[in-house]
Amino acid sequence: MTRSVQALAYARPSALESSGSGRRLGLETAGGLTPRGVEARPRFFSGFLAAPQVAARGLLAVADVAGARYDRRVRAGSLDPVVTGNGNRLRFESFSGCGGVYARLDVLHEGLGGTQTGHGTTNVDVNDPLREALSRMSGERRYRVRESGGVLGCTCRWWADQQGRRGPCKHALAVLMVRRGATAVAAAPGTAR
Repeated sequence: MTRSVQALAYARPSALESSGSGRRLGLETAGGLTPRGVEARPRFFSGFLAAPQVAARGLLAVADVAGARYDRRVRAGSLDPVVTGNGNRLRFESFSGCGGVYARLDVLHEGLGGTQTGHGTTNVDVNDPLREALSRMSGERRYRVRESGGVLGCTCRWWADQQGRRGPCKHALAVLMVRRGATAVAAAPGTAR
């Protein structure tokens, strides 16, 4: 069995930047294939998204699957999703590192405002600072805290990553405070902020 590894290179990191007219999401691409042939940094779309919060959540989900390996833990963000432009949509998709899970986000023509969507396929950089910026777009988030065997667990990212090894998340701490009737408690060292 032959195994191949492809190294991706981006000219600069993808970023969500503030500008005078709002926010600009710059997704950096690696070398990709277009109808014109191989391009170093293909660009498929320039314009506006009709529902940026929904697109941000969807892109994070696709990127999370790309960085996941369900047969063993790997560092999140170690792999990047693929973006395809086909004239009437942008498709972001990924497989988990183990190949067991597939995720796809289609941003259809109705959700894209701006220029025509280009054609081609390439990887797109979804780095840690971009993940953080996109997660701050998704508005109010709700998490569910549950108790199992005397331990509080949560549906937040902190709990998913730490599983209680570094203490409870801020959501579990809030539940504990309410249960104890506390009005103010300092966060324990190492807990999520």
